[in-house]
Amino acid sequence: YNQIELFPFSFHEFLDFFRLERSLKSFTKYFEYGGFPEFMDERDNEYHRTLLRDIVTRDIAVRRNISNETQLIRLAVHLLSNIGKEFSYNNLAKILEFKSVRTVIDYCDYFRESYIMEFIPYFSHSIKKQLVNPKKVYSIDPVFAQSNSLSFSKDLGRRLENFVFNKLRRQHQEIYYHKFGKTECDFLIRQNEKIEMAVQSCWDINQDNMVREINGLKNAIKETKATKGVIITYDQEDILDGISLIPAWKWI
Repeated sequence: YNQIELFPFSFHEFLDFFRLERSLKSFTKYFEYGGFPEFMDERDNEYHRTLLRDIVTRDIAVRRNISNETQLIRLAVHLLSNIGKEFSYNNLAKILEFKSVRTVIDYCDYFRESYIMEFIPYFSHSIKKQLVNPKKVYSIDPVFAQSNSLSFSKDLGRRLENFVFNKLRRQHQEIYYHKFGKTECDFLIRQNEKIEMAVQSCWDINQDNMVREINGLKNAIKETKATKGVIITYDQEDILDGISLIPAWKWI
């Protein structure tokens, strides 16, 4: 049999759904609504929270015979409040007072299997280093994460980063993040045992972050011998130091 993955609407499908043309204005709407078709029809503020509870209860707790649903939901909400950030299973167990790190690992696996969220590892040629280094978490839908987040601040940069991840995830299975010294690159795409592309996500490039963002991408390309690299922004198009800046509404 063939396993077919079905995701929330891509930007292209979103445009088809609303019969819109690709533009910054239509992407802003997608950025606000996310990709769940029922939410677009109803626009009920409780939709995403109800969906999370239903998935945790029916898809995970009942199937896995887990009695403590509250602990499951606390973990899910904590992770959804920290999309794009690094975490370790040990720290999660301490912060949320889990008795066993193994339980945290299992619960995270259940979240991934239920398509609530995805976890990407640190890039290293050593499997051991990949396992011991922190992972980063992303939601299957950034607006779903925002609706279930404990944070009241709208971190638009993190949300954009999640949209960029989702675009990559629809097309690729092997996605990593990269660190070199004090620099970081958000995404590396590996295909056929080679790093094909390095992708940096940034709301906008300015004097404060230009060196950091460009060096993070260039170091990733240099160390991994990636074929190409780009920086995805919200609505900034340019070429800086040989690196292309592409607006998300054109790239996604």
